[in-house]
Amino acid sequence: MEVLQLKNVSLEDAGVYTCLAGNAIGISHHSALLTVYKETAAHTLREEDNLYLKCMSIEKPQEVSWTKDQVPLADGEHTHQRNGQLDIEGVELADSAFAFEDDNDDDSSSEKVKHSSGQELSPKAPEWAQPEKMEKKLRMVGASNTVKLYCMAIGNPTPMLKWLKNGREFKEDQRMGGFKVQKNSWSIVMESVVPSDSGNYTCVAENKYGSIDHTYQLDIAERSPRRPILQAGLPANRTAVVGSDVEFECKVYGDLPTHIQWLKHIEVNGRKMGEDGLPYVKVLQRSFLTTKDKEMEVLQLKNVSLEDAGMYTCLAGNAIGVSHQSALLTVYKGVPERSAHRPILHPGLPANRTAVVGSDVEFECKVCSHPPAHIQWLKHIEVNGSKVREDGLPYIKIIKMAGVNTTDKEMQVLQLKNVSLEDVGVYTCLAGNSIGHSHHSAWLTVYEEGPRRQS
Repeated sequence: MEVLQLKNVSLEDAGVYTCLAGNAIGISHHSALLTVYKETAAHTLREEDNLYLKCMSIEKPQEVSWTKDQVPLADGEHTHQRNGQLDIEGVELADSAFAFEDDNDDDSSSEKVKHSSGQELSPKAPEWAQPEKMEKKLRMVGASNTVKLYCMAIGNPTPMLKWLKNGREFKEDQRMGGFKVQKNSWSIVMESVVPSDSGNYTCVAENKYGSIDHTYQLDIAERSPRRPILQAGLPANRTAVVGSDVEFECKVYGDLPTHIQWLKHIEVNGRKMGEDGLPYVKVLQRSFLTTKDKEMEVLQLKNVSLEDAGMYTCLAGNAIGVSHQSALLTVYKGVPERSAHRPILHPGLPANRTAVVGSDVEFECKVCSHPPAHIQWLKHIEVNGSKVREDGLPYIKIIKMAGVNTTDKEMQVLQLKNVSLEDVGVYTCLAGNSIGHSHHSAWLTVYEEGPRRQS
């Protein structure tokens, strides 16, 4: 076998290469095409700059389409496509990472993008393209700021996105100053927010194969700052075996710069409390100016031993005050015959429900627990116009709890009869035992008549 090597190729090296072999009987040859492209161009821009991208690899007229994060891109407020070129006027951070497709199956290049061949996509129900960007469901914002809520979905056909506020269609004339729905970045933007903008904002992505929804809880506070707020239920109690790894999580919300510490409760001279009534603690982890908030919200313990058992506290403070929440770590020498654990709730239950006034609704919550769990059903409510207490916990009303003769199976179902518009809101299944507690929530949307779908 003979080999032809080309070193340091240039655009001039593009073309057809032929291997020609001959002997006394005759000649044979095979040819191959070498295509050479310029190096992918990277564009570094500032917000509000203009950007023009063109598919330089197209050798003959073909239909060209552009995608962003694998989602087909449509002409919008500041994005236009013409003759294979994409024009973006006034770029935003959300405009990063565009790609183009053509109807040629050969490899191609792009400008700071990857090229994918134009193949027929199979039908697909909607799913969230970047769910990690949607994890922070509670948004606490000071008045007069700008709020941007993001819900990017993929599917085939491309899902349609609509927004609800507190379970009802959100219309621009319902808000002083209106709002913007940015189709290209799959987001809704509200400028100069005020306390009346507080509420639950739900994005619904749907196509003919299904629909999904995601709810953000927006809490707009007057400009007076407050101490940090910690997400309820975090950190959670943990049970581990000697030699395993353990992770505690603590989500912190607040407007002001926040200092976070992880503490372990210890004994000094056989005592857990000092004369001032405060517990003795050891600082395990603290935030510095270079520490990212996300890093500080997690405490990792490697290769735990029996000495690691005890109480751990997430402490968050700012110039206004301090908040803290604690969790217990239990460590066993080996896996017990049946390890005690806090209740485990079945993923996806309870599920969001949509109903018409006068109909019946049922929420289900499957619980696995040892020791047995005590189950309650709660409804989130408002008190004096606020949904969240000063300690960061939501205002709730207990609507179902176990009685003397109530079975576990009965408690795992919440039935609402003859629902009205007042029943709209968030419902929570809370299960707890001596080890800890777990909870899952779902949203109930109620219409005066059946929801209309666009044909």
